[in-house]
Amino acid sequence: MTDDRSNTLFCLRYAVRVLERQMRLQAFTVAAFKFASLISGSGALVALVGQNTPIAIALGVAFAVFQAMEVATDPASRRAQAVATRLLYARVLAGQAALDDTALEAAYQAVVAEDDIVLSQSLRDLAYDDVVRERGMDQTHLIHGHALVRALS
Repeated sequence: MTDDRSNTLFCLRYAVRVLERQMRLQAFTVAAFKFASLISGSGALVALVGQNTPIAIALGVAFAVFQAMEVATDPASRRAQAVATRLLYARVLAGQAALDDTALEAAYQAVVAEDDIVLSQSLRDLAYDDVVRERGMDQTHLIHGHALVRALS
């Protein structure tokens, strides 16, 4: 295997891993917003039934804030976009045995040209470390992130 092919395969695996992490993060975000909205909305209704107006108003505002945050960040569509883009990279990776080095690089660059997902650096670092471990590379290549990166891992 040539160095160019090895680098391209590394990049493909890295792209797949970072998009998988993006998918999991967005799925968690959707669930967190739904849960927070459910709890605050239910609490507001219970407070209204119990005629506790100040608590009902506070929980109603919290419900509205959670819903606004979900609409503003739109994690469900961001997850769907990550799923679709991951599929493009995975198809190239799956068909890599039938491609020569030049065709593999061209296929990879074609997918990169379509990829417009914005990812956080923490997700990138985690995915990079995943691929380094997956490929059995020297552990000195790992990016040992800060505490947030380790917690996300």
